[in-house]
Amino acid sequence: MTSSDARRWKHMRDGALEVDSWGQTIEAIEAYDALISELHACLRSGDLPNASPHRKLMERCIMSLRLRIRELKSTAGVSVRGLDSRDIRKLGSVFAGIESNEPVEFPIDLSSFDVSMEGSSSHVTQFELEDEPEEQGSSSGGRAAAGASSKASISSNAEGGGSLGPAPSRSPGHSYLVIDL
Repeated sequence: MTSSDARRWKHMRDGALEVDSWGQTIEAIEAYDALISELHACLRSGDLPNASPHRKLMERCIMSLRLRIRELKSTAGVSVRGLDSRDIRKLGSVFAGIESNEPVEFPIDLSSFDVSMEGSSSHVTQFELEDEPEEQGSSSGGRAAAGASSKASISSNAEGGGSLGPAPSRSPGHSYLVIDL
């Protein structure tokens, strides 16, 4: 790990904070996720001994970034306790201390949060399709039956001009663009 790494991390944090301040949630999550990946790569490279104070600081930075991502991923009405962008701004002193190789006290109290250190990213862009349960019987016959029932449910939902997704909430006084395929 070099001082240029710490400068790069600080620059990445600044960019993530900038898009976070604009309210661009997806871009902010991706930027924080990229920073987490960079920090993990440095930790895995073996440049830092396990007893290094910088290693502990970097692990705590990762935890803090994950907590910010958790906060950003929370939906309206569902409160998930995470960190505010003001807390992430405090990580600048940590990166500056790593850059100058000086001891730094971690500026955020993480004792009341539960964040695991496993995994290297928050899997922001993970899309999953829900499969219908397979019918009992042969594997190919079960898949064909599931596929047929899936097609039937799609056509029944789409026949009345409905959509396959949940009904969108619409506010009066707003214009909406509906695209039929």
